[in-house]
Amino acid sequence: MQSVGKVKNKNLTCIPSNSEKYISFSLGPLRFLDSLQFLNASLEKLVLNLEKNELTLTNKFFKEKTDLMLHKGIYPYKYMDTFQKFNEGCLPSKEAFFSSLTNEAVSDDDYAHCQNVWKSFNLKTLGEYYTAPGLAWQACLYMSRVKLELFTDSPLT
Repeated sequence: MQSVGKVKNKNLTCIPSNSEKYISFSLGPLRFLDSLQFLNASLEKLVLNLEKNELTLTNKFFKEKTDLMLHKGIYPYKYMDTFQKFNEGCLPSKEAFFSSLTNEAVSDDDYAHCQNVWKSFNLKTLGEYYTAPGLAWQACLYMSRVKLELFTDSPLT
């Protein structure tokens, strides 16, 4: 976060929760929010409480594909270990979606949904499948010009 402040000609504003955690920060026109600080549940659970006709903008933009957008997506985080993989022209295998954080494999239903999204949106590369939170993070890194060090050995092992 300290490096973000080094960006020239951009107004940086921040709402801290404490000295280590931020509720929100803005860098120029980009705003990054910790949604759980503002909402009483995850976005996935909150969306499930809404009627489909209440999602005016989602329905307007995605039309017949709205249902696809209401399902929480999956992403092969561990698999995506090089930039070259963003150019791959197909989804990786179901095994590539294994979560080392939760130590769980992706369900057949979630993988089928992922395949349906790929086909329905006529995606050509894994780069097109990239998630919005990932794009927000990448935008922050781009604007701040921060270079992150790749961890190759975990000090916790």
